[in-house]
Amino acid sequence: MMEGLGIAAGALMLVMMGAMMLGSHWLGRKSMDHGKKPMETAACPVSGNKIAISSSAVQATVGGKVYYFDNEDHQREFVLDPDKFLRDAKDKGSDRGPQ
Repeated sequence: MMEGLGIAAGALMLVMMGAMMLGSHWLGRKSMDHGKKPMETAACPVSGNKIAISSSAVQATVGGKVYYFDNEDHQREFVLDPDKFLRDAKDKGSDRGPQ
């Protein structure tokens, strides 16, 4: 009799665990992002790499606009001569034609 109870309890536990897992999926807990916005990115004006915009990102404000950088070396390089990098970016963009 005890063996039968052990098997029944084990089967019940498996059924309950399966129901919990399926329930969380059906309720969207695993498949929905719960309203999270996609991460915003910006291009580092020195390297062109995509940078995640966050309060911890290396950044500088030049001419009232915020720029984000791969690292502090790129930030310093940009701040010393921002026109160089902004001009280079504009020249590269002109190769692609009108947008």
